[in-house]
Amino acid sequence: MAEVYKLSTIVRLTGFSPAVLRAWERRYGFLRPARGHGGQRLYSEEDLRVLLAVRRMLADGRSVGEAAALGRRELLRLGTQAAGGQHQATPVAELERMRQAMIEAALAVDAESLRRRLDEVFARLSAERAVLDVLAPVAWRIGQLWAEGRCSVASEHLVTEMFSLRLRGLAEALQPTGSPALAACFPEERHELGLLVAAWWAARRGRRVVYLGPALPLEDLEKACQRVQPETVLLSVTIPELYFKHRSALAALVSRQRAARHWIVGGQAVPEQDPELSAAGVILWPPNRPLEQALDWAL
Repeated sequence: MAEVYKLSTIVRLTGFSPAVLRAWERRYGFLRPARGHGGQRLYSEEDLRVLLAVRRMLADGRSVGEAAALGRRELLRLGTQAAGGQHQATPVAELERMRQAMIEAALAVDAESLRRRLDEVFARLSAERAVLDVLAPVAWRIGQLWAEGRCSVASEHLVTEMFSLRLRGLAEALQPTGSPALAACFPEERHELGLLVAAWWAARRGRRVVYLGPALPLEDLEKACQRVQPETVLLSVTIPELYFKHRSALAALVSRQRAARHWIVGGQAVPEQDPELSAAGVILWPPNRPLEQALDWAL
């Protein structure tokens, strides 16, 4: 039986957003999804190969119009070649080049260059590898540079805005139906790049993420827990002063709030050990440990 893919699966495999896929379907006609019950789009193996060909052409600097001009048959041929090579590991040096190019564009506050670099990453890598191997390390490095006074607020905001749009689009396309998770930054904490990555990963693992964003007061977090009854709470903090300022209040909140089974606190400010939070049942995830491992364990 021929493979059939839901929209969320196609988004995950190709990195193209649902809005882009719908626009290409209307404008160029090289996609021919069927319709399932309720009208949802169902993509064939051929549709996937066409998109892999388009992704390869975009990575080579070609436009989607040029790809469409080749026609579906030629795109299928090219897509078969792309599919054969998509499981080959991207060299470490190439990943580092991608990361460095994005960091340089951000530091220069060059929005157009950063957008092109972001498009290249998602054209050449799967959505999972793009986020974990490029976006997450870039987000961590930008945060580190900001803390060292070597990155402007404008650069940090530019990266946050562009990454946020891409990560939110990927998460929304997944349409998860599992148990809920809350995602928020510590009170007064406004750096949310790491949290966005964590929220996307949780959505990819099937959690219905309620994203509460930066600088959430703990009293509002507690109210949200009472209303949403999440199974998991994801918290991010990058500034050590904020971590130590709010850790005791958080420990008390966790002790009172038993709805959530798992509380994960991650970010650059998180220490290797904290007996008080650990005793309350909080999972600490410092920056030198892969976040996806913590989420895989808890989710």
